[in-house]
Amino acid sequence: MERRNFLRASVIASVASLAVDAVRVSEARAAVKPLTPPTLSEADVAARLHKLRTRNQRACPPTKEVMTALQRIPNSVLLYDLDQVEQNYLTFLEAEPGVEVFYAVKCAPNPRILQRLAAAGSGFDIASRAELDLALATGVVPTKCIFSNTVKPVADIRYAFDHGVKSYVADSRHEVEKLAKHAPGTNLYVRISVDSKFASHPLGDKFGTTPEHAKELLLLGRKLGLKPYGTHFHVGTQCLYPQAWETPTAQAASIFRDMKKHGIDLQFFDIGGGYPTAFASSPNPPSVKQILDTVKTVLDRELPGQNVRLAVEPGRGIAGSSGTVSARVMLRADRASGEWLHLDAGIYQGLFDAVDHYVYEIATPGRSGAPVPFTLCGPTCDSFDTISKNQKLPGDLQEGDLLIFENAAAYSESCNTTFNGMPSPAVHYLDELLPI
Repeated sequence: MERRNFLRASVIASVASLAVDAVRVSEARAAVKPLTPPTLSEADVAARLHKLRTRNQRACPPTKEVMTALQRIPNSVLLYDLDQVEQNYLTFLEAEPGVEVFYAVKCAPNPRILQRLAAAGSGFDIASRAELDLALATGVVPTKCIFSNTVKPVADIRYAFDHGVKSYVADSRHEVEKLAKHAPGTNLYVRISVDSKFASHPLGDKFGTTPEHAKELLLLGRKLGLKPYGTHFHVGTQCLYPQAWETPTAQAASIFRDMKKHGIDLQFFDIGGGYPTAFASSPNPPSVKQILDTVKTVLDRELPGQNVRLAVEPGRGIAGSSGTVSARVMLRADRASGEWLHLDAGIYQGLFDAVDHYVYEIATPGRSGAPVPFTLCGPTCDSFDTISKNQKLPGDLQEGDLLIFENAAAYSESCNTTFNGMPSPAVHYLDELLPI
């Protein structure tokens, strides 16, 4: 199956699941108490991070106790570590105290993840009505949700507007006109396109426009009654090079400068997502601080003395390292291409990042034989469901053994499918698996 067909199947399954969840969420919203976002000083952030970084138990890499607990569960498991979710969120505040964080709900639309982030002060980047419902179910105020999908159904625009969302992105004339009609008077920020050559998964030509056209759209928005608010870009998924942020930051800054000539003071400087997670194939990705320092250096040069609201939309950067996927060996088979391990979870059941040829670090509790190369695959009747090739693992692995894929939470739950009728990994949480 080609990637586009797999994604189509994934989206159908995940959207259907989200729609069902959204109905339940909407029904429960009346009982949700609005959150009062915490005010965290730099000292508060440092103290909380110290506590989180020195905790005894974590999912990635899994501690001995975690591996023992997963051994007792016969089926595959997606295990979330909510402390790691909060730690990753606070790392952005540590790197740049003034940054505004809007978690990209699509990455892991898990209610407990969203609740933990909202309680810590995060906002949310939403792409649909269903994602907005999930965000609002946490009690977060609607103004801390931004609608960062460049193409929105009219019904979703109206729904978000009616529920108090004030900020919307666009990258085309027709989208600006839709926003002016169905979300009048709201904040307009415009997405510029990026050459994603530095990203492991480029976003292509589907999103964004040129800086010149972005300026035209902001002026059109003002003419139609919207509030020109700022800019947005995304360097591409799993970006391993901080310099990838340099050119789009400079381009967005030029829009800020030019809008001033038209009497418009833009505020919102959204640098999107792309913050990487460590894999065996990229074990030493740049830190959040390295990336944000690169952006700040450009901003200091291009917009000296100008106070802008720097915003980020991390998905993988918050969720990626917060979870593991465990799988059992169903079959060890000798084939013409070498030895294969057939697992009870694969690309269709939580290991979605293998689509982009990311190679996971894998823990193999109870096995320590000399490493030999294996091809790993999932349980479906599809050759596309191949996780990795020539991955060295202990040679004494047997049927029934447990493999734990680290840093596997990004897009795991949201891209699960029911292809071949195979079940998704059971979702568990570290604080339930190992209650304190």
